[in-house]
Amino acid sequence: MKLPEHVREYLDRKGIRELFPPQREAVEKGLFDDENLLIASPTASGKTLLAEMRALHELIESHGETRVVYVVPFRALAREKYGELTNVIEFCREKGLEPTIEISTGDVRRPIRELRPGITVTTAEKLDASLRSRPSLVEEVDLLVLDEVHIVGDRNRGATYEALIALVRTFREEVSLLALSATVGNAEELADWLDATPVISDWRPVELEHRIVEVPSASEKDAKVRKLIRKCLREGGQALVFLYSRRRAMTEAKNLSRTVSGLLSEDEKKELRTLAERVSELGEGEETEILAYAVMRGVAFHHAGLTAEQRALVEDAFREGLLKVVVSTPTLAAGVNLPARYVIIKDFGMRLGNEIKPTKNEFKQMSGRAGRPGYDDIGLVFVLTTSNWKELAEEYVHSEADPVQSRIWVSGPQLRRFLLGLVAAGFCRQIADVMRVALNTFTSSVNIHPEDAVLSSLKMLVDWGFLEELEGELTATKVGHAVSQSYLTPDSAKFLLRCMEEVGTEENVVLPSITLCPDFQPAPISSKSRELSTLDAFMGGSPSVEADEVLELAVEEFGYDDWELERRLAWAEALSDWVSGSPDRSILRKYDLYPGDLYRAKDDAAWIAWGMSRLARAAGITWRSPLLSRRLEYGVPKEALELTEVEGVGRTLAMRLYRAGYHSVRDLAEATVPELTRVRGIGEQLARKIIEGARRLTET
Repeated sequence: MKLPEHVREYLDRKGIRELFPPQREAVEKGLFDDENLLIASPTASGKTLLAEMRALHELIESHGETRVVYVVPFRALAREKYGELTNVIEFCREKGLEPTIEISTGDVRRPIRELRPGITVTTAEKLDASLRSRPSLVEEVDLLVLDEVHIVGDRNRGATYEALIALVRTFREEVSLLALSATVGNAEELADWLDATPVISDWRPVELEHRIVEVPSASEKDAKVRKLIRKCLREGGQALVFLYSRRRAMTEAKNLSRTVSGLLSEDEKKELRTLAERVSELGEGEETEILAYAVMRGVAFHHAGLTAEQRALVEDAFREGLLKVVVSTPTLAAGVNLPARYVIIKDFGMRLGNEIKPTKNEFKQMSGRAGRPGYDDIGLVFVLTTSNWKELAEEYVHSEADPVQSRIWVSGPQLRRFLLGLVAAGFCRQIADVMRVALNTFTSSVNIHPEDAVLSSLKMLVDWGFLEELEGELTATKVGHAVSQSYLTPDSAKFLLRCMEEVGTEENVVLPSITLCPDFQPAPISSKSRELSTLDAFMGGSPSVEADEVLELAVEEFGYDDWELERRLAWAEALSDWVSGSPDRSILRKYDLYPGDLYRAKDDAAWIAWGMSRLARAAGITWRSPLLSRRLEYGVPKEALELTEVEGVGRTLAMRLYRAGYHSVRDLAEATVPELTRVRGIGEQLARKIIEGARRLTET
């Protein structure tokens, strides 16, 4: 097959002598001819390498001037892709070019300011929010790579991904598109929407074999998993075990560690002890203790309740072969690429709410992790089920994946945020223009009348005071601009404005306003160890938050039931403890939380508080919590906030320093090393770093 010389040289350096069948087909269909392509093929079939080849070719041909934007749905995936794409940039630099590679994820309060020649790895949320602050950014996108594009059908992230695609394709006609997807049931329809040539394949580099195992009882299921793990490890493989409960994943990992520890070498045990120490340094609470215990014995669990650093540590150690078994919730299958010889689906055929788990697509994603290219000849998927669910398991194995469908048209708040952003950022002025962009979404996948939905949503935005309309021409109001640039949904913004206007902007009012708005997506929170375990008691007795009037507004706006109200108000109480500087461990214990849930909640709350301050300014409301967003970010009272400006001083250290009498950056700048080392957790090296950092700040 004829390849550009620079691409062939790049592949040679990676030790690749032959392309996989889907890769060859992509080349034949125009990978290097500026064609839009949709690659729909199983995990490990080489989709990322195609993105590397396409990016490399465009960078070389443009003398390093092409701007490649690589969009992913998850932050963890961004980290993984950044590492892989760094190889492309290094190769280009060896050829005398000067492209850059950057990763930009997370906080929507800090938008991307420019897209430099080279590669930018980002999330859909980050890029979408950035386009609201700097609409001209869309003109800087030359090649748009959409990783995991089937995420368009995801209930949570799909609408943002879909809106972003419609926006870029409408206002950057010259953009080249490379979309990567797992196998989906309607790949051709998806490709047609993207105006892309489809490359559809079910080829896998490692053969996949499903074995449906009927187990009548929980104890027999446990015994079967242990037996499979022993067999896998004795063959030199690794295993992934999937469960639907975080708590059970932790328990399973702890139990399996007894099985695995006896199969480890002394060198592995030594490395694992070091890894366990690192795990302990990166978190607090019972789950960190259990994780460290299991990791020391070659096993880990993986779920969204861990800190991002802990999850990354587990992923890297499994890839390196140090960890032998990871017990995970299905989130792992939908995110990072972590193949294993054995995949054991322990939970098959269970009801969660109104859904039967796993869904067909979840099953395909979990199964797809079986088989390590270059190591395994076959990947084995063991589906443990009872006789009641055996027929469904057989159906899942032999059927196609479900089709991807649009989510933006089934979520009113997301549609309204999309439409408001188009007008506020200046992309559209006429209703007809808004309609044109809206119709560039994946409308063919749903049975709707998009014109009616657009017109009714625009009317709401006008009624709420976010847009003005005169003879078909739309303009965003001052408040509408603030809503769009804060990245809040209009529905949440409307509620938050009412709270500020009718109740106030003091901290004890703002915290429940934040947690009661729909943009705050809280994890479950326990009331088992709280004295105030009922809604009535909570309303009558918590001094840290004033929730009565805010609660009434929330019920009026969103119709929350008592359970949802208490869950959200408990989060207000937890965040009040957080900004008071209470230790992580005590908050986690008090509310029975996982660290990852607490940290995500405080990040969301910090963003919403920042958005509220912008809404207040635009609406002429006095904002009485000016430091709250930063305090939510760092988790300290206002008296200690200044200390967090010093490099190396996080919330725990800031509180210790404050209690030791250091109340300002100047206090730290004037301290001596012996004085600072008297504070618990500060050694000589850190003391010097803190003093030097404080002095730099005071000098400026």
